[in-house]
Amino acid sequence: MFNYKRIEDIFNYIHSNDYTTAAKLADLFKVSERTIRTDINNLNNELQGASVQLKRKAGYYLEIEDENTFNSFLDSIISKESDSIDLDSSEDRIRFILNKLLYSHDYISTDDLADLVYVSKNTFSNYIKIIKKCLPLYNLEYIVKPGIGIKIIGNESDKRDCIVNETHPLNEYPTVSAFSKGEKIYYNDVELNYIVSLLIQVFNKHKIQTDDYKLKNLLNTHNLQVTI
Repeated sequence: MFNYKRIEDIFNYIHSNDYTTAAKLADLFKVSERTIRTDINNLNNELQGASVQLKRKAGYYLEIEDENTFNSFLDSIISKESDSIDLDSSEDRIRFILNKLLYSHDYISTDDLADLVYVSKNTFSNYIKIIKKCLPLYNLEYIVKPGIGIKIIGNESDKRDCIVNETHPLNEYPTVSAFSKGEKIYYNDVELNYIVSLLIQVFNKHKIQTDDYKLKNLLNTHNLQVTI
C-alpha cells in the first residue's frame, strides 16, 4: 500500500494513461505542480520493477523495467487493498475482481479470487458471468487454463480503457458526488451520479478530457434536465 492516498491515485491515473502532464495532475488533485513533482519522487521510491518517467512536451508515463517484479508489486498492492477496500456490495466485489484480472499478466486461481472477496464458488461464478459480458466492449477476452486459473487477454490500451471505465468509473470526479444539500435541491432530487455517468460516457466516446471541478461547473451552469 502506498504511503498516502494521493500517491496511489496518481499512480493509478498515470498507469491508466499514455502520458499525463504535471499541469493535468495538479489540476486534477488540486495541488501545485511542485507538490506533484514531490509526489512523483515519493511514488518512484515505492515502485518496484517500474518507474514514472517524464517525456519532454508529452508528460509523465510509466516505464516498466522488470515485468515480473512489477507484476508482483501490483499483486501485493491488490492483496493489501482487499483488507481495506469496501467490499460490502456485489458491485464493489465485481469491480475488485475485474481490476485484479486486468492488472495481472498471469493466470489467477478462481479459488484465490473467491477467497479474496469472501464469496462462495457459485456466487463467484455469477460475478464472472457479469464480467465476461463487458469485455467485448473493450476487445478483451476471458480465457481459462484448466487446473491453473483464469486470465483476461487483449491490447494494453484496451485494458486501460476498461480499468478507467469499469473499475473506477467515477474516480476522476470525486467532488461531483459531494454536492451540498442546497445544490441537491437545485436539481429537484435528480440522481446526480446518473447525470455524471451519462456525461462521462459522452466525454469518453469523443476523447474529451476534463476533471471533477469542471464537470461540476458544467452541471451547475447549465442546470441539466434529465428524463429518467
